[in-house]
Amino acid sequence: NDEQNLAIDTSYFGGMFFDEIYHSRTAYEILHGMQVYETTHPYLGKYLIIPGIEFFGMTPFGWRFTNVLFAAAFIWMMYYFALQLFRKRLYAFSAAFLLTYSFMHLTQSRIGLIDTFGVFFVFVSYYFLYRFIRQQKLSLLLWSGFFFGLASAVKWAAVFAALGFIFIAVYLLISRYPLEKRFSGYRLLLYGILSYGIIAGAVYFVSFFDIYLQTGSWHKIIDYQFSMYDYHTRLVATHPYSSPWWSWPIDFRPMCYTREIHGTLFRSVTAFGNPAIFWVGTVSLFYMIYAAVRRNTLEASFILLAFLGLYLPYIFVGRLMFIYHFYYAVPFMMLAIVYMLRDAARSFPKYRQYYLVYLALTALLFLAFYPVLSGYEVPKVYVDYGLKWFPGWWL
Repeated sequence: NDEQNLAIDTSYFGGMFFDEIYHSRTAYEILHGMQVYETTHPYLGKYLIIPGIEFFGMTPFGWRFTNVLFAAAFIWMMYYFALQLFRKRLYAFSAAFLLTYSFMHLTQSRIGLIDTFGVFFVFVSYYFLYRFIRQQKLSLLLWSGFFFGLASAVKWAAVFAALGFIFIAVYLLISRYPLEKRFSGYRLLLYGILSYGIIAGAVYFVSFFDIYLQTGSWHKIIDYQFSMYDYHTRLVATHPYSSPWWSWPIDFRPMCYTREIHGTLFRSVTAFGNPAIFWVGTVSLFYMIYAAVRRNTLEASFILLAFLGLYLPYIFVGRLMFIYHFYYAVPFMMLAIVYMLRDAARSFPKYRQYYLVYLALTALLFLAFYPVLSGYEVPKVYVDYGLKWFPGWWL
């Protein structure tokens, strides 16, 4: 009705930017039983925005609220996953610290987009997969498939995680990792199909139940899938902040969501990588290759293969891409950093204090760049001469 449409139109001028105009609007439309405008991504991400709108209204705080909750839960999950991997609280704290002071995590979690939900669910899925390998309980593998289904129901980019699952399964077989007989060989394949095919697929399609309730037709759900596929495969567009896959680890081109200049004052909200994380992380990935090949440890192989599964598929994606597509792989880059720093501290104990120096540098860079991550207004000269390190950094 006119009152509902007016609420949406007014919100456009009340702080929406970039794809908030699609995802947050669609959440509002689903909530009020209106015709959905955006059909380029699955439904679950929009459903997760709805609680904030219900409690706080169609306001910036409302449509961004659940993103912040998931971002906070993600930090806790990073700590717990790293504790499973490294068995020491210092290293678990370090991983959570890096995520907390990640530029991209802050920016993506404070706006009404859907990526934080998908990244969180993918990470939890890998967490349960790792626990399955260690404990070899089928229920853990089923939980991994369940969360993979949730991630896929947020955004199709999460489906790339399946490549990492395949990599890890192959590693388990060729490395002759000690698996129980019921999880070896073809049985591992069958249980993988059950978890990541049947259970994940069921979770994915159930997330579209609103379409079935409105139309009473499963065909509409199938049509929705083809609509998404057509959009992503036929998209032909250009954007000044787009960037190729190879440039993401080196932080070549940030993604600026909004940018304003008022006289001598400047404000922006930009997503890119903390140089202390991305650049050291790039080095750590090469170290992970060494550790996985020469030492053949489960932890190194798992982190590396999970990262590659979430990153390599973008080589073959022909559509417009941005650095925030790297968000899914970044948590495993952070785990690679902690793995490398842990080994360095063990091998060179007299330089162990530099471990804390690195964490401090990460936090200091976060504080320095905070204005262009958060939309905080600062003198333009500070951005031009203090934060624009490279010509490609259009902050």
